[in-house]
Amino acid sequence: MKSEEIRSLIDRANTHCEVSNYREAIEDYSKVIEIDPENEEALFWRAYAKGIIEDYEGVMVDLEKVIEINPHNWDAYFFKAMAHFQFEEYEVTISICDRILDNEPEDEDAYYYRGLSNYELKKYEEAIADFEEAIKIEPGYSEAIFNKGLAHHELGSLQDALEDFNMAIQISPDDAEAFLARAELYHELEEFNKAFDDYNEAINLDPNNEAAYMNRGSLLHSMEDHSGACRDWKKASELGMVEADVMLELYCKGPK
Repeated sequence: MKSEEIRSLIDRANTHCEVSNYREAIEDYSKVIEIDPENEEALFWRAYAKGIIEDYEGVMVDLEKVIEINPHNWDAYFFKAMAHFQFEEYEVTISICDRILDNEPEDEDAYYYRGLSNYELKKYEEAIADFEEAIKIEPGYSEAIFNKGLAHHELGSLQDALEDFNMAIQISPDDAEAFLARAELYHELEEFNKAFDDYNEAINLDPNNEAAYMNRGSLLHSMEDHSGACRDWKKASELGMVEADVMLELYCKGPK
C-alpha cells in the first residue's frame, strides 16, 4: 500500500510540474520524502521544481542527498552545476562539469555550462572551445552558437561573431537577444541601416527590451535623428535603464 501511495503522489506531482504548478508539486514530492526519505526520484524532481521557483539553496540540499544515494546520477550533478552557476560560483561549476564530462563525454549541456562559466571568468578562448564541443554534439544548439558569438566579440573577432549571430538567428528567429547582439555589432562596424533594422526586430520581439531602446537611441543620435533618439531614451528610462536618464539630461532637455 505504501508503494502505491508513493507512486500516486509522484504521478500527481509530475502532473503539477507539467502545468507549471511547481509549489504544489513540491508539496507532493515532500510527502513522498516523508514516507521514504531516500526516494531518489522524488528528491531529484523536487530539486528540479525548486530550481524553477529559484530556491537554489533548496536545490543544493536535495541534490546532495540524491548524489549521496546514487553517486552516478549525472543529471543530479548537472543540476548542481546549474545551481552553482546561479550563485556565480563559476569555478565550482567548471569543476562539476569536468567530472560529468569525464563520465559522460557526449553531454552537450555540460560543455555549454562550462563554456558559460569560462565566459563569465573572461576566459573567452576556453569558452569558445567548450561551445564548439557542444555544437559538435548538437549542431542546432542555438544558445551555444550565440554565446560563442559573444565570446568572439569580446576577443575582437568581429567577422566570426557576425557569422555566429547569423547562424543563431537562422536557427532561432524569435531570439531578441541575438538580434540585439547583432545590432550592436553592426553599430560598431558603422553599418547603421543594418543595425537599425536589427534593433527594430529586437524590440518587435521583446517590447520591454530596455537595452534595445537605449542603443537604438544612441544609433539615431549618431545619425542626427535627435527627436527619435530622445524618444528611445525616454522609453529606456521608463523601463528602468539609469544610463538613459543621463542621455536625456545631456541631449533632450530642450531650450529653457
